[in-house]
Formats: sequence, C-alpha cells, structure tokens
Amino acid sequence: MNLLDIVQQRVSMRRVGAKSGVEEWHGPCPSCGTGKPNPAMSDRFSVKVNANGDDQWFCRNCGNGDTIAYLMKFDGLSFPAACKEVGKELPEQEEFQAPHFKKPSSDNFQPRIIAAPVDAWVEHATKFITWAHEQLLANQEQQDYLAARGITIKSIVKHKLGYNPGENGKDLYKAREEWGLETVMNGNKKKKLWLPIGIVIPWIDDSILRRVRIRIPNDRRTEQFSLPYYLVPGSSMDTFVTNPESRAFAIIEAELDAIMIDEQAGDLTGTMAMGNSTAKPTDGAYQLLTGSLHISNALDYDAKTSESGKYENAGGIGWLWWPKQFPQAERWPVPVGKDPGDAFKAGVNIREWIKAGLPPVLTLPPPPKQSAKPASLSSLIPHPSSDAQVQDIKTGADFSAAAPEGEKRYSVTMRTTADGITYHITNSPEEYSRLIATGAIVFNFTEMSLVIKSGANQQQAKNFLIAKQTFPGIRLTEVITEQPKEMI
Repeated sequence: MNLLDIVQQRVSMRRVGAKSGVEEWHGPCPSCGTGKPNPAMSDRFSVKVNANGDDQWFCRNCGNGDTIAYLMKFDGLSFPAACKEVGKELPEQEEFQAPHFKKPSSDNFQPRIIAAPVDAWVEHATKFITWAHEQLLANQEQQDYLAARGITIKSIVKHKLGYNPGENGKDLYKAREEWGLETVMNGNKKKKLWLPIGIVIPWIDDSILRRVRIRIPNDRRTEQFSLPYYLVPGSSMDTFVTNPESRAFAIIEAELDAIMIDEQAGDLTGTMAMGNSTAKPTDGAYQLLTGSLHISNALDYDAKTSESGKYENAGGIGWLWWPKQFPQAERWPVPVGKDPGDAFKAGVNIREWIKAGLPPVLTLPPPPKQSAKPASLSSLIPHPSSDAQVQDIKTGADFSAAAPEGEKRYSVTMRTTADGITYHITNSPEEYSRLIATGAIVFNFTEMSLVIKSGANQQQAKNFLIAKQTFPGIRLTEVITEQPKEMI
C-alpha cells in the first residue's frame, strides 16, 4: 500500500489534481481533524502520491513527512516497525558502533481525544450492522466459524456481531455522500463506499456506534487489499474496550480475540484491542487503565528471526512502553501460539490463563447476598494459639462482626499468622491512616465483616492479607461487591 491507501483507512481523501507524475489529495487530518467538517479547510491536510514512491503528507497543525513519519506520528509505530510496515530494510549495525535510541517520551505522552463519527454515518452504519446481525443469526456456517474462535451466540448477541454476505456473491457499494463522507472522484466517477463480504465487527460505546470493522475471509483478499481487517471509512479510531467497569484489563491486538476473552472471563477482566503491537490507548481507554488495579499485557508473542538473522518479537517491543505509563502493568503473553485466538484453538483454558495473571485480590470469592451468623476472625485468618505470638495493643477484643452503631471504637488489635504475617484491626480512622503510612496491613471493621461474609476458607481468607500487601492502602470495599449468585 502507498501512503494514500494508509491514510484512507482512517479518513476520506479527494483528488484535487496531478502534475508531473505527482497526484495531490486533500482531506481532514487523521489526528487533529483540521478540515473536518468544513470542506473549505480540507487543503490543510494533503497527501502527494509520487510515481517514484516518495509520497509525502502535510498538515498545518501536525507537520509533514513521508510514509514512515506518518506511521510513527499517527499510528504510534516505532521507526523499525514503520520501516517494516512499508518493506524498508534497515541498515546493519556496524561492529562496535554505539546504538542510538530515541529518548523515551513517556513523561510527555498525551492520549489522543477522538471525535465521534458524524450523525449521517452513525445512522447508515447502524442500519448496516443491524442488517448484518440478522444475516449472521441466520447463517450457521459463520456461527460455527466464530464458535471455533471461542465466540458463541451469547457474545454474537451481546456485541451485535454480523455477517455481510454481499449481494449475489459480490461486495456491497454505497454512496459515500449518504454516509456523511466526502466525495472522492475516481476519474470522472464518484468513488463508492466499499463494504466487503465478511464478519462485521461493530464497536458500540455508551449505546453509540463508533466503529465498524470487517474481517475479510482469506479467499477474498486480493493484491489491492491483502489485509485481514478492513476499517469502514468514517469510523472512529477509539480503543476497542469491553467491560469498562472492570478493575483489570487484558491488552491484546484483535477485536475478535477481545470478544472471546470477554466471553470466557468477562467477570474477571475487561479487554482492550489495540489493533497492533505499537498502538497506544486513546483518551477514554487511557483513563480506564490509569484507574485500574492490574493490566495483563498480552500483545502478540510473534517471535521469529528476520532475514538478517536478528531475533524479533513485535509484541515484546511494544510492551516496553506500558510499564513506563502504568506501574500495575505486567507482561502476560499466551502460553501457546502468538495470540489468545491461537491459544484457544490449541486448547488453552483462556479463563484459567487470565485468572493466573491476576493478583489474588481480583480473584477472591465474592460475598453472598445472605450470610449465616459470622464466625470469629480466628477461624478465618489463622493465627497461633500461643499468647506469646499474639500481641494486643491497648484494647484488644476479638473481632466477629462490625461494631454496632454507637459502640466505642477499639484502638488497635495486632495479630500474627502462623507463617509470620502480621496484620492489624482498628475502627479508628486516625489509627488506620497512621498504620497504612508505615506500610502495615490494616483492616477496619467493615472490611473484616466482608472477609467473614465471603464464606472463604482459611487459604482463601489468607489471600485478603496478600491483597493488602500487594496494594498497600487498598480498602476491600473498593474491590469486593455483591454479585449474582450464579457468579459465586
């Protein structure tokens, strides 16, 4: 693909002229939006397609450059990844030559704020995905294909997946103008909006359709479009997210894999599909990640050796950015294959893989809606019977339930488990804060009531202690909520 093909995956461009073997195209900027929706400003972002392959882009706000500069600036690719994308070989590193690395820009990272699609696009795209959803519900062959990827009718309905069978075996073409897209001329004819045959993957955020992507079957890909996924022009480029209310997220590349993980382990984690290994989360997703407790980074593990004999792993390289932004991020590639889809097909239990990558605080049993008379703390979190190993500070009453309203607050009770973990119990906010500041494990009465009501056995209850160690200062009330009985 040339630069124009890459740009038109994200925005619509119109041909404005050609001179001396150079075609010029104008349209809105894929990043800052200059030129949209005012056609009079569309010349503020331009692409020049040169017959010799030296394509150039220009934006009055964002700057200018060649195809590699475009991929680095707008798609977030590293220089080596951008070169690889356009098939450019990098020079070999000379012996004893000091490598040059670009200074990390993590401190200056600002997630992109993405505008919603125009109303006309949302209207027509919604009609298209509704029709495609009905086609998929009536097509057992395509349902079987998705089931082989771990996506059943349950997720088909939840995510409103669809199938575009085309018309008489041919792809669909619609008037771009009806969808709110700019007119693009192909010679003397207006270019149509292409809707290829394939699985239709919409992304609906807060009840509003923001993106439509189509997975093109292997046998329908051509030299003109050889990629597996086609982004319908006019779509928003927000990060695809499932379960935004989750406190943990798995970071992967493909949207279908994100939907599969949602079906297999959606009660444990949300997912984010980045599209490629070097893409960065956009504003909404970035805010969700910032407030999360854990991030399992499962970008494709596609280890291989290049023609030059060098080891490559794009997912591993892409991972290097994440811990600079999110200290709670952990590299967690699939145990088999390069991505979760490969792992599922190989028989990996996706739920157990996700669960194994989460800290104990996120996999503890939730409390039941109704609980029996609470047991004493000593029956849940084991501690030695020898008084020599148990130190009570000031008033040290054994805890069995939250203190009734009006009852005085105990100061601090300190206990030590059989394997040497010391924890404190207090209902004094001052003492709670003071102990947290020292790095101690502290529970208040409400938290201990949750421990007891959870019905956890000794080993499970011990995980509450580990959770407090893993996330100093966290309150169990932030992460343990009532859940439906079938999820217990």
